[in-house]
Amino acid sequence: MATFDLMVIGSGSGGYVAALRAAQLGAAVALVEERELGGVCLNRGCIPTKAVLESARVLGALKRAEQFGLKSADVEVDYPAVIARKEKVVARLRRGLAALLKGARVEVVGGHAKILDAHTIEVTERDSTRKIEGKNIVVATGSEPARPRVFPFDGSRVITSDDALGLTELPESVLIVGGGYIGCEFASMWSELGSKVTLVEMLPALLPQADQDVSKEMQRVLMRKRVKVHVGTKIERMTTTPGGVTAELGEGRSVEAAIALVAVGRKLNGDLAGLKELGVQLQGDAIGVDEFGRTNVEGVYAVGDVTGKCLLAHYASEQGVVAAEHLFGGSPEPIDERAVPSCVFTIPEIASVGLSEAEARRKLTDVRVGRFDMTALGKASASGETTGFVKVIGDGNDTVVGVHMVGHEVTSMIAEAVLAVRMKLKMNDIVHTIHAHPTMPEAFHEAALDFFARAIHKL
Repeated sequence: MATFDLMVIGSGSGGYVAALRAAQLGAAVALVEERELGGVCLNRGCIPTKAVLESARVLGALKRAEQFGLKSADVEVDYPAVIARKEKVVARLRRGLAALLKGARVEVVGGHAKILDAHTIEVTERDSTRKIEGKNIVVATGSEPARPRVFPFDGSRVITSDDALGLTELPESVLIVGGGYIGCEFASMWSELGSKVTLVEMLPALLPQADQDVSKEMQRVLMRKRVKVHVGTKIERMTTTPGGVTAELGEGRSVEAAIALVAVGRKLNGDLAGLKELGVQLQGDAIGVDEFGRTNVEGVYAVGDVTGKCLLAHYASEQGVVAAEHLFGGSPEPIDERAVPSCVFTIPEIASVGLSEAEARRKLTDVRVGRFDMTALGKASASGETTGFVKVIGDGNDTVVGVHMVGHEVTSMIAEAVLAVRMKLKMNDIVHTIHAHPTMPEAFHEAALDFFARAIHKL
């Protein structure tokens, strides 16, 4: 029986990156995966949703072709073809990941893992079982859609985001429960493609963790897309009917739709067989770890969603790097929790880093804000993408503590702001950095100027 330096359970964004970084550092690595390589992000999350959203974005652009002096025939949505393209994108990236792992000599083991002790894992696939041994374990079992019992999930009429990505026909009407990033992305995508969408959020605003200005802007955007938005609204009862679903909202109100997508959070997969028996400390469903990913059991680490720290793929990947480097001597640097970007791939996009304005005013003194609207930006006007804004937040020392963006391609623009927050740059550092013209990032420059009431292109 081969003995590995590291055994990784789960091949999602945290697991496969931990495996590859450990292999770079000379470790012999086994990677155990019971489903498809790439985990949730590649197969049921980040990548497939963005592939379908890109089809929706292109459709939106075609609908506006005459605004650019172009004449085109009516465009029809071929939803099975949209989904087929999504599957091709996922399959290509999955093959690429398999090639990376093979090239790094990471041994991929298919099957369901059970931890027998701190150095032994039992892997079961169909009717066969094998044991693998190693010096260290990284648990990267991720998360899955939450399924509250109040909703009658059946996989066809009442569905999760996993089920939604498997639909082969565009639903005529959709009720989306949950106004977080998943709910807003699907609302944006399906409404653009032609579905009638109703979005219900129990809290007073969409994207409850976002800056208030971002939440308000996204609600306006979705309502302009004819999405019916109900905030501060609880679904009291949901039933399935031969024609779809009916949800009772209280006060005699109800919503009917062909399907209901329930997107009210994620369940952490911390119930891996053998963890409790090993004595690994759990905090609810989350595996407790320190800044390097170590659990309370020697040689056992955890990364990604299952740690409950931050349910984002890029955060999981960085956790994987930190854990691998802590194990095998790569001089790890713990994650700077202040500088983790958050992106929502609606149309238009949302990107944020650092403190919201409300958080800054609670925690800091002498908070100031700068803001620049995309309507005044040359590149945005030329591109026909004038919805949104950039908002910067600074403290009493003019240090950048938060940046929030809504607009075209802002998920790519946010990287500069992440660096600014991480390096504790001053607003003047942004002001004195020349931004190319005409580009979308000029909005960040103008917002920093507005922090000092000096924006050039703002009345």
